[in-house]
Amino acid sequence: MSNSSTKKCLVLDLDNTLWGGVIGEDGISGIKLGLTPPGSWFLAFQQAIRDLYDRGIILAIASKNNYEDAIEAIEKHPNMILKKNNFSAMRINWNDKAENIREMARELNIGPDSMVFLDDNPAERLMVSGAIPEVTVPEMPKESKDYASFLINLPYFEKNTITDEDKMRGSMYVTERLRKTEEENYKTKDEYLKALGTQGLFYVNDKGALARLAQLTEKTNQFNSNKMPLNEDEILVLMNNNNARVVHISASDKFGDYGIIGLAIIKIIT
Repeated sequence: MSNSSTKKCLVLDLDNTLWGGVIGEDGISGIKLGLTPPGSWFLAFQQAIRDLYDRGIILAIASKNNYEDAIEAIEKHPNMILKKNNFSAMRINWNDKAENIREMARELNIGPDSMVFLDDNPAERLMVSGAIPEVTVPEMPKESKDYASFLINLPYFEKNTITDEDKMRGSMYVTERLRKTEEENYKTKDEYLKALGTQGLFYVNDKGALARLAQLTEKTNQFNSNKMPLNEDEILVLMNNNNARVVHISASDKFGDYGIIGLAIIKIIT
């Protein structure tokens, strides 16, 4: 089991994890997911997962099931809180779960060490932790009534400040998959980029974006020329300085909103 503290992605089993019972055997009307125990325990667990999604945690599915049966339950069960569009990647098949998780890590462009895998089956947990030790695989509670409190108390998803971009992250991965599919319909990259209809908006000294702007200064990629993290108070001081301008850009295209993607701090020399 990996012990790295902050995680980006929660990978979930389905049967006896997101709902009680086995969808392939019990059918959509037979699985336990409702307002009374034991169905209410799985409902509470799904709500705790949804709360993580709303905080920007990526959700994925790794389940040994018939795809059609599982998707029908996800999309049509009246008490299902989590729907297909909440999951950025899905592997619902009879393949090895470790290989499915590796594939999803590549698809999402994240490292396995940023993933947490939850499965009620001890054999599946052992197999994944043995095959991909970078993935964090906690021991699930024996009783489903404890699932929600167990998830809430996991230390891997703590975050001090939640920005709009964090909340959008799960849907961003979904729309990115749509973009890649769309690209296959064009002969050249230029044609594809023109068809996206990407638009950018510039903002100057926008105090409403302080949390996200501070987050951008913490990035360590090659596009961060400053390499000096700034907190919200330090950025606010720059906004209030007559000899400086804090400029940021947000972008969107026909598939959705990218949020705030760029930041420039301009010093005015007189």
